[in-house]
Amino acid sequence: MQVDGESTPQRLAEALGVSAATVSGILDRLTAAGMTRRTPDPADGRVRRVTSTERGSEAIRRLVAHDDELPPELLALLDVEDLRALVRGTRALLEAATRLAPAPDRGGSA
Repeated sequence: MQVDGESTPQRLAEALGVSAATVSGILDRLTAAGMTRRTPDPADGRVRRVTSTERGSEAIRRLVAHDDELPPELLALLDVEDLRALVRGTRALLEAATRLAPAPDRGGSA
């Protein structure tokens, strides 16, 4: 799953293991907060492409880098299905980051 870049709601739902309706609700809130942008697919106007805005990308970078502590009341604003999606998405991000990270040098001789 990409952190930055373009995707579709359907691909996001599959990556997070949630319904398209759940992703749609999450995207509605993220778009209203200025974190994502939805644009028509040039090849098929019925399909929407989702991209993170600079604000959304910066928020992801801060979360991944642990620059800011999240206020405890923030998670209380999410419903159970959104919290489940957040857990699955966070796990997917961590797994992807692990695959991208170079293997540590074990100091052995060649």
